[in-house]
Amino acid sequence: MSTPERVEARDETPFWRAEPFWERLHHVESRHLDAQVQHEAVRRELTGMRSAHEPRFPDVWRRYCAVIEQLDHFSAEIESLRLYGG
Repeated sequence: MSTPERVEARDETPFWRAEPFWERLHHVESRHLDAQVQHEAVRRELTGMRSAHEPRFPDVWRRYCAVIEQLDHFSAEIESLRLYGG
């Protein structure tokens, strides 16, 4: 194989074999897992409330919505890695 053919073959390496892909995937998965843990904690707090009229309800609801936003964000990042490799 000539040198240009070797370079061309190297350029066709799948994105998932490159180290940056795995570093990014591990980072995003870790953040996604953290958000899942936070979601479960705030969901329990929210479902444990007797009424939306409790004084702490607005704060708990804001935290719940923020966690859902984080989950959406990290899910989208994982989907981007799945489809495009980064």
